[in-house]
Amino acid sequence: MKTYAIKSSANRTAKKIGGKAVVQKLPDNTWAVFKNREEKDLYELYGVTNCPHCAVGLDNGVVSDADLKADNQPGLKAFLYSCLGCGAEFGPALTKLDKKGPTGTHQINHNSTAANPCNTVWEIAEKLKGQKRKEVIGACVEAGVAYNTARTQYQKWFQASKNDSKNG
Repeated sequence: MKTYAIKSSANRTAKKIGGKAVVQKLPDNTWAVFKNREEKDLYELYGVTNCPHCAVGLDNGVVSDADLKADNQPGLKAFLYSCLGCGAEFGPALTKLDKKGPTGTHQINHNSTAANPCNTVWEIAEKLKGQKRKEVIGACVEAGVAYNTARTQYQKWFQASKNDSKNG
């Protein structure tokens, strides 16, 4: 990939390269000439066409943090992608949550597996009345309720039980 400040220069270079060359405007208002569509696709995916460390073309192979975790392998340490040529990491930095996983004693579950998650939270909250909020929500998540559903329904139960104690 070569970059140019003027579109006409990029078009002239693409014409010299031949039929499969692709010209595209980049976010920094420069023009890029790619040898072919595959090179352009690599740039769009990874932000570069060659490994920033060893200069090997990324068409050689790249692994992402998500691919490793899906295969139950340890994830990358600092960046989202790793070159298969040299093993160096590059791309956007991983956040602390991506590297270490959720904090606390439970995994964040975004889908409830409990048959009736809202009622489940209220029942658990009644059984564990007087316990800390974190413990009640943890018990709900263990029972198959999505983390955010547990938080929302606990707060609704808490407000309702607070109003019951005032009225009763």
